[in-house]
Amino acid sequence: MTPEDLWAGITAGVATPGMTYLAQSPEVRARMRELFFETARTMSAEGTLTFDARAVLATGRIS
Repeated sequence: MTPEDLWAGITAGVATPGMTYLAQSPEVRARMRELFFETARTMSAEGTLTFDARAVLATGRIS
């Protein structure tokens, strides 16, 4: 996913981040965009966003 792809969802009002974005003034929206793309540059490899993810799996049995 590119930063532009993710930003398109935010500007379309998708989920909580998008609804929060749309509730802001134009000045705040501009600053949010600026900070988003600054941060995205540090998280992208060759134009694609990369995220670290961890998962924990546990199983159990009642005896």
